[in-house]
Amino acid sequence: MHLKQILFIRLTYIKSAVTRNVSEKSINSILDYISTSKQMDLLQNFYETTLGALKETKNERLWFKTNLKLGKLYEEQQDYVKLQKILKELHKSCQTSEGIDDQRKGTQLLEVYALEIQMHTLQKNTKKLKQLYELSLHIKAAIPHPLIMGVIRECGGKMHLREQEYERAHIDFFEAFKSYDESGSPRRTTCLKYLVLANMLMRSTINPFDSQEAKPYKTDPEIQAMTNLVGAYQNNDIKEFETILRTNRQAIMDDQFIREHIEILLRT
Repeated sequence: MHLKQILFIRLTYIKSAVTRNVSEKSINSILDYISTSKQMDLLQNFYETTLGALKETKNERLWFKTNLKLGKLYEEQQDYVKLQKILKELHKSCQTSEGIDDQRKGTQLLEVYALEIQMHTLQKNTKKLKQLYELSLHIKAAIPHPLIMGVIRECGGKMHLREQEYERAHIDFFEAFKSYDESGSPRRTTCLKYLVLANMLMRSTINPFDSQEAKPYKTDPEIQAMTNLVGAYQNNDIKEFETILRTNRQAIMDDQFIREHIEILLRT
C-alpha cells in the first residue's frame, strides 16, 4: 500500500479515535510510526490535520506532542517563521494565567526549550541561546527524557566552544554524550567527537577516554580519526595533521561544526 494511503487511513482512525476517547497510547503509537516517514509534505499535512481534530476535543497532551513533532519538522525544513509560531503556542501552554512559566509543567517546558535552543543554535543567535540555555538548567520539578537533556547540553557545548570557553564546552559535550548514551541515540558518537575537539582546543593533556562511559567508544573508527588528529595537533606535526584530514575527510569534515573549528586551527 502506498504511504499516502496509509497516512490517510491512520489519520481517519485518529480523527475517530480522538472523538471516541480511544487510549492516548494507541494514538501516540500511530504518531510515532508516522514520524519516521521522510515525505515531509505528507507529514506536515498529517500533523496539521491531526491538530485540527485534537483542537475540537481539547486533548492537551496529544495536542502538545503533535505540535512538538510539527515543530521539529519545520526545524528540519528551516522554516523558522512557522517554527516560531508553534514555539509561541507551546510555551503559552506551559504558562500560568499570569503568563509565568508553570514549574509544574517543567518536563514540557524543557521540551519546548530544547526545540527553541536548537533553532537558535542553527541561527547562531548566541544572546537568545544563552538565555534559554541558562533557563533550561534551572527548571525545577522536571523529569526530562535523557534525549532532551542531550540536545540542551550539546547546544550549550556548541555555544561555549564558539565563545572559546573550552572547559565549559568540554563539560557540556561530556554531559550530552552521557545523556545520548543513556537514551541510545546515535548522537553520542557525534558528541564524543565534539568532546575530543574541545579537548584539543583547550590543550588538555587529560585523555577524554579515561572515563568509564567513553572508554567503550575509543576504537570507533570515526572517534579514532578525531583522536589521531588531536595527537598530530598536540605533537605539532602539521604534515600528519593534514594527512589524517585527507584520509578521514568524511568522518571529520562532513560535520559542519567540526569543519568550522578545524578550519580555524588550520589558519592559526
